[in-house]
Amino acid sequence: MDAIGEIFRAESWKSCPVRTNAPWLAEISKANGLGNSFGSIAELLAMSYLRAMLEKIVPNLAVTELARSLKFYRRILDFDVVFIIGKDNETIEDPERGLFAMIERDGQNLMLQTCESLAEELPIFEGRPPTPGGTIYFRGLDPDLVKERVEPTEIVKGPFRQWYGMRELYLRDPDGHIICVGMQDNSSDD
Repeated sequence: MDAIGEIFRAESWKSCPVRTNAPWLAEISKANGLGNSFGSIAELLAMSYLRAMLEKIVPNLAVTELARSLKFYRRILDFDVVFIIGKDNETIEDPERGLFAMIERDGQNLMLQTCESLAEELPIFEGRPPTPGGTIYFRGLDPDLVKERVEPTEIVKGPFRQWYGMRELYLRDPDGHIICVGMQDNSSDD
């Protein structure tokens, strides 16, 4: 029988003292008036659930026309459609009838949702058009190759070499969301 197994099988583990130097756990501990010392392994385990692992960040962009947005992301950035959801929350094939879609490329996801559908889910969006803010950065895509697929009116800036060594191209999607594609550029030319 190993020592850890013995501790957990015994009732004494609930009061076994623990110390940690984990900065995030120390922050939670301090906020709860515990300092860096925890009363027991049970308390430590309970606190660790507050710091669950972030699995993935998946942006959900508000769009006016799902079919038009799908066409853009498929044509320019080579995304594949994972699924499209229609008005009765059913999976459908026709993007013209879609309200929501999940798209994917190289294990990365992006969600597209019509303004109307988003407003039904979150009333704060009622009557609001898509409101782009900031940029979405797609690292690892060649800006020069992407430029060959876009209309001149879709280009915001570039391609150009940034001061931090990335070659980038800024695009505007059909709803005004700003997309940047970039990859490491070791040349010194613009």
